[in-house]
Amino acid sequence: MPGEAVSVSGVRGVRFQSLNAGRLPPNAIQKYRFFQKERERDTSMIRFDEVSKVFGGEHVAVDRLTATVEDGQLAVIIGPSGCGKTTTLQMVNRLIEPTSGRIYVNERDHSSFDAVKLRRTMGYVIQEIGLFPHMTVGQNITIVPDLEGWSQSDKTERARELIDMVGMDPGVYLDRYPRELSGGQQQRIGVLRALAVDPDILLMDEPFGALDPLTRDQLQDELTDLQERVKKTILFVTHDMDEALKMGDMILMMQEGKLLQFETPEEILRNPNNEFIAEFIGAERMILSPLDVQVKEVMFATVPEVREATTLGEAVRAMREADTDYVFVVDGRGKFVGLADAPTLGELMDEQGKELEVGEAPLNPTCIEQRDNIMEAVHLLVERESDVIGVVDKGRRPTGTFTRGSLPRILADKVWPRDAAATHSAAEEAGGSQ
Repeated sequence: MPGEAVSVSGVRGVRFQSLNAGRLPPNAIQKYRFFQKERERDTSMIRFDEVSKVFGGEHVAVDRLTATVEDGQLAVIIGPSGCGKTTTLQMVNRLIEPTSGRIYVNERDHSSFDAVKLRRTMGYVIQEIGLFPHMTVGQNITIVPDLEGWSQSDKTERARELIDMVGMDPGVYLDRYPRELSGGQQQRIGVLRALAVDPDILLMDEPFGALDPLTRDQLQDELTDLQERVKKTILFVTHDMDEALKMGDMILMMQEGKLLQFETPEEILRNPNNEFIAEFIGAERMILSPLDVQVKEVMFATVPEVREATTLGEAVRAMREADTDYVFVVDGRGKFVGLADAPTLGELMDEQGKELEVGEAPLNPTCIEQRDNIMEAVHLLVERESDVIGVVDKGRRPTGTFTRGSLPRILADKVWPRDAAATHSAAEEAGGSQ
């Protein structure tokens, strides 16, 4: 597909299709989204404000936790056994009530919700899966729709749609029972059940911990792909640091009920707050290659954008004003379609006139996600025999370009960091003035 971000690190396994709430029964949306309000992305979806949980009046399971999970983020809670991970997760849907502090869901105090209704608005996936053995796969998937009063035809349609998304034939699997499925298939059904009414929030308590390494890795990739497509807000508990680094947009590091650090995986790897975090991460993960750099750190961000309907003349003018030879072409939603260059557009204007729409011009559709490693970008440049590729965010919105000229600059910065170079230059100047 033109403009689709390319992964060169291997096949990710079965890909989820986009979940479209508009395809749910009309009455189900209103019944389900009882706490929803109009909002924009990049707002808080789950917010902990000085939250504590004390059991038996003595054991402090969670101690004054303050953190915000933004709408659409996948936040991983990690720490040693007994650090408060699962307690924190279960306080969100009120399976456990906080002793003190407040938890806000979409900026509303979650204690103001009816607890049962609140739980039905959140998907919940656990390590033990929890499929009902006496129910078929289809019945397990549609438990919440059944509680919400969906018709049988709507439930069947939704179950067929969901199971098809994970590459399982509805005609083969919907009427089977959990005992007839493999562990990986059962866990997929557990995830689908959590998605049945298209919740905004998923709570996942070590969902892949009991699976074999190969199946676990595949399901991690599938969940990552799902998150890129539908941007759920996910709170994900794990004890596996590799899983946390792979899955998380943000990582909450906990010890003895306290939040030690809440940062991106990259920041935690580079700057652990204390010795405990560094030891928990492991030295082998913190020994970074000199080229362990994300594309966003070295991309060029001064490239203008134009819509597909923009004329060639207007696109060339935008490049001139930005003093660049490239322009991003985006669709009506601002998503990357391709990269156009000045020589190509100039030749096309000479041949067909400046009123031709830029969307009709030959475009370079190759792009890479901004958080990918620069070596993946280099592989793409070589593979596509290109001098430049587009850089996009998770939503395929353009953020910059990566060029062949980026690599020498990266190597220079690694061998001779700019701070060191500046210090050396200043020392030389000082010495020369004596």
